[in-house]
Amino acid sequence: MVRHRDSGGFSRRRGCSFAFPTATAAVICSPVSTNPVYAFFATPKSFGPFVLRLLLTAVFVFHGGQKGFGLFGGEGWQATVLEWSKSDGLNFPIWLSTVVIATECLSAIGLFFGFFTRLFAFGIMSVMAGAVWFVHWGQGVAACEYPFALLIVALALVFLGAGRFSVDRVISGQLLPAVG
Repeated sequence: MVRHRDSGGFSRRRGCSFAFPTATAAVICSPVSTNPVYAFFATPKSFGPFVLRLLLTAVFVFHGGQKGFGLFGGEGWQATVLEWSKSDGLNFPIWLSTVVIATECLSAIGLFFGFFTRLFAFGIMSVMAGAVWFVHWGQGVAACEYPFALLIVALALVFLGAGRFSVDRVISGQLLPAVG
C-alpha cells in the first residue's frame, strides 16, 4: 500500500478519501456493511484463524471430554463438579462448575465448525482467565503459561474471527448488502 504525505503531518493511503495521523496503525477505508450481525460473523479468508481454531478444538475436545464425559482418563461430569464444589477444592458454586464444563465441551464443537467463533472463543478466554487466576496463579509462572497461552489464542480468535472453512464465513457472505 502506498502512502502519500501531505502538509500538516498527515499521510494518505491510495484509495482512502480521508487523512489520518501518521502514528495510526490501522485504517478502515470503507466499511463493507454497518450491520452489527455482519460484524459478528465477518472473518478474513486467512488460514491463520483456521489453524488456531483447530488447535483450540484439539485441546478442548481432550479437556472437555475429560471433565464432561470421563474420556481420556478423566473423572466425568459429576465427579468434576463435586471436586470443584468442595470447600477444600476450588469452592466454586455448582452452577459455575457446570457452566465451565459446558463451555469447554460446546466450544470444541463450535470452534471445529467455525460457528459462533467469536462467542465460543470468548467463552474459552473466560475459562482460561479463571484457570490462570483461581487454579494456577499461586504455583508460579510455569504453571500459568499453558492456560495463558490458550487464553491468548482465544483472544486472537475473538479479534480475527473464524477464518477459512467456517460456517461464520458462509453466514457473513449471506449478510452482505446487495449491490445494484
